[in-house]
Amino acid sequence: MASSVIALSGPRACGKSTIAGHLVTLHGYTRIAFADALRELAGIGDADLINDRLYLARLGEKLRELLPDFVLQVVRRRVDCIDGPVVIEDLRFPVELSYCNAMGAMTVRLEIPIETQISNLATRGTNEAEAELLINCQDECALTSENDWQRVIPAVGDFKILATDLHLLTQDGDMHG
Repeated sequence: MASSVIALSGPRACGKSTIAGHLVTLHGYTRIAFADALRELAGIGDADLINDRLYLARLGEKLRELLPDFVLQVVRRRVDCIDGPVVIEDLRFPVELSYCNAMGAMTVRLEIPIETQISNLATRGTNEAEAELLINCQDECALTSENDWQRVIPAVGDFKILATDLHLLTQDGDMHG
């Protein structure tokens, strides 16, 4: 089983994947995502759907309707098979937050203003109409900074430093302060 787990949450385009990438390259974490199983399923039908955020959101909604703990089961199996630290980069729903808190993960909510989010989405080639759909998806609104997080931090500054700070917190055992 994983030696430590950091679970990242926040609005789309706030830097979760960037921070997770730094944890992987700088500190040897294994990166997983609740959406990994959705991407795998989407890829069976059409490889172009693997990164279609709107399609993945709809697929996730349908899977949660049919089998509410499907993605939890997949993540649980993956975490159990990993030696070393893990970063989960896409914590989006209350049941995922509860699962991560129960497993002893350090849960981190990243916050950015909506204007920054829209600007970041635009740099990814997302048009305004699609950005509005993404921001209003069920998975975008299910968690807020008001939920039970161990850390709520602004997603600003040097993300390499932020990743290192998060890593050091897991090493110090000071995950609740």
